[in-house]
Amino acid sequence: QPLGPLLKDSARRRPYRRRGYIPRRNPSNAIAAQLATHFANFATLPMEYHAANAVVDPETGAVLEYRDLIKTAMKDQYIQANIDEIGRLTDGRVGSSKSAPSRTMEFVHFSKLPTGKKATYLRIVADLRPQKECPYRVRWTVGGDKIVYHGEVSTPTAEMITTKMLLNSVISTRGARFMTVDIRDFYLSSIMPEPEFMWVPVSLIPAEVMNAYNLHDKVLNGKVLVKINKGMYGLPQAGRLAQEQLIEHLKPFGYAPCKRTPGLWTHEWRPITFSLTVDDFGVKYVGKEHAQHLIESLEAKYAVTKDWDGKLYCGIQLDWNYNKRWVDLSMPRYVREMLHRFQHATPSRPEHAPYRFTQKK
Repeated sequence: QPLGPLLKDSARRRPYRRRGYIPRRNPSNAIAAQLATHFANFATLPMEYHAANAVVDPETGAVLEYRDLIKTAMKDQYIQANIDEIGRLTDGRVGSSKSAPSRTMEFVHFSKLPTGKKATYLRIVADLRPQKECPYRVRWTVGGDKIVYHGEVSTPTAEMITTKMLLNSVISTRGARFMTVDIRDFYLSSIMPEPEFMWVPVSLIPAEVMNAYNLHDKVLNGKVLVKINKGMYGLPQAGRLAQEQLIEHLKPFGYAPCKRTPGLWTHEWRPITFSLTVDDFGVKYVGKEHAQHLIESLEAKYAVTKDWDGKLYCGIQLDWNYNKRWVDLSMPRYVREMLHRFQHATPSRPEHAPYRFTQKK
């Protein structure tokens, strides 16, 4: 049975949500059973149902959140992914994550909240990445709109025009090549001058975590307090702090951002240039030894992953032909995925682009 009719009536009684029309209230047992049946074979669906790595309802195109997914046949996988994420963010006491514990946050007693300090809320982001070893992914993010921070929060990042000019420079420079580098847990590596705090509903904390961290005595009004010691996704200051610490780290190695082009970096003398978008490096280099120098410089502090073929950058697929000096940029399935996600029906009257203009007489 299609999922849409099950939730149609309840959705009409509430305003539409920004990321889909599935209501926030818990569905009835009957609907939960239908959800479980509906997604029993979800992992075998074609790639178009994994739009933008989000878990998408194949019938309605709605993006499902963690609270929805733990009511489906994928319940066990996403609960385990949640446990792994908590272990990665804390001291590694729980979970099977291969990443080293970052000690980004810790569970504390609610009495530890400083006077005058306002605690924010948790938002869990769940996605599905079939190409990864662990396709079921959960990330804890901070409700940044509730954070009071008086410092600078703007972060220079490469614009799309900067990235395209860099790609054009690669095919225009004899002997140049392109690769990508990604800093793993970039924000989680930044040290904050003072901690922030966040309330986490007990309903979102698995029983294994509650027992391992002795959280039953730390519950207040159905929530547990978390102290955030390092940068975390969603914090308004996290990007700025991570950027400043990256600049300080790479400075002794001869790398620095350009003064007048945000997100573009160069070296004092090496033939290497790269654009930086959040934690993704798009690197142009002439001579592999120079790219290796950048990688070793980053690895002195960060854990990085690298792609010497440079096939994917900022969600754009790159098809390189260095001999003929061209590169093809594409985003396969993007339009089809978005049409499905937003359930956009094909109009009866087409609108062509560019629009054919007819001058009035």
